[in-house]
Amino acid sequence: MSLIHLDGFDEYSGASDPAMQYTMNGQFSTSAGRYGGGALNISGYNQTIQYVLPSPQTEIWLGFAMNNQETGSQQLVLALGSPSNTEGALWYQGNSGAWTFYRGQQDSSLGSATKAIAVNSWHWIEVHYKIDPSAGVIELWIDGVQIMDLTGVDNSKTGGTSLTTLTFGGANNSQAAYYDDLYILNTSGSANNGRLGDSRIETLKPTSDAGPNNGTPSSGSTHYAMVDENQNDGSTSTITIANTSGQEELFGMGSLAGTPATVHAVKVTCIAEKTDGGSCSGESVVSSSGTAAEGASTPLLTSFSLIGGIFETDPHTSAAWAYGAVNAMDCGFQIP
Repeated sequence: MSLIHLDGFDEYSGASDPAMQYTMNGQFSTSAGRYGGGALNISGYNQTIQYVLPSPQTEIWLGFAMNNQETGSQQLVLALGSPSNTEGALWYQGNSGAWTFYRGQQDSSLGSATKAIAVNSWHWIEVHYKIDPSAGVIELWIDGVQIMDLTGVDNSKTGGTSLTTLTFGGANNSQAAYYDDLYILNTSGSANNGRLGDSRIETLKPTSDAGPNNGTPSSGSTHYAMVDENQNDGSTSTITIANTSGQEELFGMGSLAGTPATVHAVKVTCIAEKTDGGSCSGESVVSSSGTAAEGASTPLLTSFSLIGGIFETDPHTSAAWAYGAVNAMDCGFQIP
């Protein structure tokens, strides 16, 4: 399997931040996260936060932390499908502690199990979902305990066999909740073979100029100081780099706060724009012990947008990342 998305929601300035990858009429909090930092928030009727998968998927694994703010009537926790159709949905009944997966948003129950979660407390939820009109699979874990294992079910409302969106919240009786530390796996690749278990996604920011630093800072001579803000500041401080292949900005990064037993991946996120006509592309870079890997080359727009890549293995060893290697890595941006 392979990680196709992960987010700790730590460094957004709000729902309109260029780095925000979600369509939302819910909210974003900069301070309500599980380990500090940000979190997504469903706080009212019909609020939703939707993520569009990088490509249609038949089968996904996903994990996220949820902090329920109230108990009571049924709560639409998660919907899987497309922008126009919900193929399957997970609901939670706060009064009874029952979790139920439905075909469609709530068309017919596919299975139910009970495991109550405490209000105003973070809980870890993982889902394995394979969509199929007759051979569908649904597995559900709450705080590491599997409570649902459904096979051979029709979990496709439209008869389709692919998912394109993941949506938190919705429905006119949704209860308030925070969401944090999201990951999504698909069935390709070989680095992450199975659900990841309770995971923390920690955000590191630049702390030094690692070199090369070919660009020009908007002020001063220290490059990393232009891109080390807690949240994206738009065009307040920037680095301008020539549209010439090989031009690069590379930074030393901060260290992890904890000592993880396993590092599943490193994700590099850059915010960039082009300032003139003509085509221009950029790509994220991670360097470990002098060996670099690049994310996908992405065309730049005339407004700030996201450039990024997920690196599941250390480019220097071609094996899983070690804690020390993450603390010693350099990250940045280059013109391909």
